[in-house]
Amino acid sequence: MSGLTVPVLTVVTGEGGSGGALALAVANRVLMLENAVYSVLSPEGFASILWKDSARSADAAKLMHLTAHDLYQGGVVEEVLPEPPGGAQTDWEATFRTVDAALWRELGPLLKLSGQNWRRAVIAGSEVGTGKKGATMSAPEILSTGSCVPTQVVTNEMLAQRVDTSDEWVFSRTGIHSRRHCSGGENGVAMAAQAASSGIGTCRCETGRGGCVPGGYVHARFCQSLHGLPAPAGAGTAGRYHMF
Repeated sequence: MSGLTVPVLTVVTGEGGSGGALALAVANRVLMLENAVYSVLSPEGFASILWKDSARSADAAKLMHLTAHDLYQGGVVEEVLPEPPGGAQTDWEATFRTVDAALWRELGPLLKLSGQNWRRAVIAGSEVGTGKKGATMSAPEILSTGSCVPTQVVTNEMLAQRVDTSDEWVFSRTGIHSRRHCSGGENGVAMAAQAASSGIGTCRCETGRGGCVPGGYVHARFCQSLHGLPAPAGAGTAGRYHMF
């Protein structure tokens, strides 16, 4: 969806609870009906994985902050659309009019852009004309990628020695047989540095074409240490950054 050169608008109208649903957020605008929910999985699935008890779905829902208003406060969605009293199902025609008006309102600024600018706005995650999600990057492109994972492997059998679970139980619900755990001084910043270094080493591009942008996990000093990459102007040493 990030490669589309047409305006992309997403409207969450009911329950969005999967990785596929989250993919719909790769859009110029994400809107939600006020009683809709949107998350990576259902509260029942969350409770089953965390507590092995799907009946605790209400507790899970509170932790997940999956309501339209929670997601608006968190900057995940751009607008919450009001529903008729009692919910959208009580008056479909009124709901359709609300959604129709919102779509035309959001399309207005987007229709003034070219195809490539629509695509850039999606990649940059910015609000055209409002700057709500931050500044738009100029013609961003992926030059290279790098990776780094913790050295210690934790299998489901190892996990079963510490908590009441089993390989069969975990795998049947998550598809995971093992995961990795930080140890021996490993941490997110150090691994991000190693991953970025490996990416820079394989990109075959000039140093000046890489950089750091606000909003991630890598410290400004780290940005300066990687092959002379500049830290953002005015960032100082207290900002948090990620590589692109």
